Amino acid sequence: MKIKSRLGVYWRNRAALQIGTDPRAGVVIAGLSAREQDFISALTVDRSLPEITRLAQQHGLNTDRLYELLELLHRARVIDHPLSLPDTSSNSSPGTGSNSLPDTSSSPRPGTASTSLPGTGSSRLPGTAPNSLPGTASSSEALAASAADNLETGGAESQAETGDAGGMLAPVVGRHICVPRLDPLGVEIVFALALAGAASVVTFDAAPTGFADHPALLNVSQIGTGTRVEAMRGALGMRDLQLEITVTTDPLNTKTVATTRGRATAAEVVVDAAVVTAAGAINPLECDIFFQAGIPHLLVCSEDVDVTVGPYVVPGQSACARCVYEHRVDADPEWAYISPQLFTRPPGFAPLLELQHAALLAARALCCLELCDQQLRIPPPPGIPGLAVIRPGATCACTATDFPPLDIPQPAPLVSESPTVISDR
Repeated sequence: MKIKSRLGVYWRNRAALQIGTDPRAGVVIAGLSAREQDFISALTVDRSLPEITRLAQQHGLNTDRLYELLELLHRARVIDHPLSLPDTSSNSSPGTGSNSLPDTSSSPRPGTASTSLPGTGSSRLPGTAPNSLPGTASSSEALAASAADNLETGGAESQAETGDAGGMLAPVVGRHICVPRLDPLGVEIVFALALAGAASVVTFDAAPTGFADHPALLNVSQIGTGTRVEAMRGALGMRDLQLEITVTTDPLNTKTVATTRGRATAAEVVVDAAVVTAAGAINPLECDIFFQAGIPHLLVCSEDVDVTVGPYVVPGQSACARCVYEHRVDADPEWAYISPQLFTRPPGFAPLLELQHAALLAARALCCLELCDQQLRIPPPPGIPGLAVIRPGATCACTATDFPPLDIPQPAPLVSESPTVISDR
């Protein structure tokens, strides 16, 4: 048993743990001791009952308290592979039986009712569903309006109609796109870009292949025997897709050596747009390099429940990654403390079918302005994707065309030029 990999465990404050970041799937558990918080944090790895029992003993938890905590997690629906507990008279719960965890098939979803045990309590995450965060709006009308506009105009508007004088929103065909990370979502993005006719993909990812990589990469390269880039080239070749993959650390204009199906060529790489991928949430710091260079970039993220596509960030014209971050903080001030933990935890991605769906929609979004200030949220089946409006943050300067100079405070003037003597007496 373990806590679901897409949720994660976060220290909310000294007295509470948070499991997951989406109110539809996560909970806040309060009233835990420091040792109990450490114990639950260690359940992100799949363990058997003897292993969990031994772990509880190491954290000073008796059997009764262990079973209470496991029951709490089970009722909150945040664990995979529930365990059958041994028959203990002190652990039996009325109406649930003595040899298994309680049946939650008809219980409310986490957050809709309290799942309290002695000394603990779980509650819904602060804020509401992601589509209703402050600064966002979501409705079926918005999706219908977008579809109606496409029917009336016959698709995306022309560059003249959208004010795209610089041609930043031209179709993907023949373009050079940066996909910084070749994680499972990034790999699906590369496949979609190849199908859309992109000329090349630039990536910053020179890491070796690992057990959590996309199956298409592991079919080409065994774990640790090659890099993700090499495996990505092989995976494209196995699908008869022609796409140049370049490794670089400079998204602007760099000379590098690219390998296309085993043929080494010198290439001048000029990035037209970028697709930033992540699991859990997008780190705004990873988008700064594109924002400062004026490169349009699309945010695609596999969250706890949904996979999101957007917003499409046009620097100086539309909402950016910091706006999304700001809206999360407005909904829950503790997000400023939780998000750094989320950015550094091992990523947990949605099933491949959902990632493929998101990747195809991302390739489409690169061709038009449809997802500027908007986010397409793709729920698990049988849910239907919906649009959320992302407004520019109140304190974010992302839509300013002329950025003000940095206001660097000057040191305070000295009151006296005589040296200050500090006595140790």
